[in-house]
Amino acid sequence: RFEVKHLKVVAGSFTCSLCSTKFSKKADALPHMRLKHQPELVAFKKERNPELFVKRPKPKAKAPAKRKEPGWLTMEERALKAARIASQVAIHTIPEDGVEDRVAAAQRAAFLDKHVLPVSTTECKCTLCYTDFGSRDRVHAHVASVHHAEWTREQDLWERFIRTSFVEHASAVQCNICMMFFASGPDFVRHIGLEVAILKKEKHLTAFTDKMAKWQSEEDEECCGDGMSANGSSLETIQKMQRAQEAAKAAEAAVLQKKHESSSEEEDAVPGKAVMITKF
Repeated sequence: RFEVKHLKVVAGSFTCSLCSTKFSKKADALPHMRLKHQPELVAFKKERNPELFVKRPKPKAKAPAKRKEPGWLTMEERALKAARIASQVAIHTIPEDGVEDRVAAAQRAAFLDKHVLPVSTTECKCTLCYTDFGSRDRVHAHVASVHHAEWTREQDLWERFIRTSFVEHASAVQCNICMMFFASGPDFVRHIGLEVAILKKEKHLTAFTDKMAKWQSEEDEECCGDGMSANGSSLETIQKMQRAQEAAKAAEAAVLQKKHESSSEEEDAVPGKAVMITKF
């Protein structure tokens, strides 16, 4: 506003009304106004906003906080701390209402569906043993009746995920993934089951799949190497495929041996020639 008040435009040139200096460009006139007429600029600001030039007392320096002496918390201090945490945060409860049965059914369905490999519209394979079936339902029935060890292994990993996903306080159980507090351990278990198996929330589901992949890889490495083939098949699958190939080769060799023996007997049985009898 100071520049607007004291800068006059006359015939395409800019003139300072305080000293009558002329400029051809406004960009050259503005630094002149601020540098050459600084006392007038300060007086103008005092007139417009005198509060800017009032001296204010400096704030008093805060006393340094007293440091607590190092040492372990007593049982009473722990109880007070837990009560303070419980009073400041919301503690959730999840009613049973068949939640555990729904979670178990969803996990079972996901396990069965995960091991179906569609080959064509009329053929599906089991990804655990590569057996052929005519439909997805037959693969489900096969996996449910044959592959109990794989199902048990996956349930063990699920229980391990639950054990490593919470912190137990004096009066609440806290989820490590979403940091929510629950009134008891069963409430937390129902919470984690709902989030992963039923609702499939991204945060909890990602944490579960990442840990599952890590633990399965560690188990396979303990067996032999990384436990994975070039196409991503697990160690158990590769071993079953190798046994099936060896059995097929043995059967083929037996068939060839029988053909060879029958052809040699026909060649030996020539009319008019005495032949030693070796079989009775």
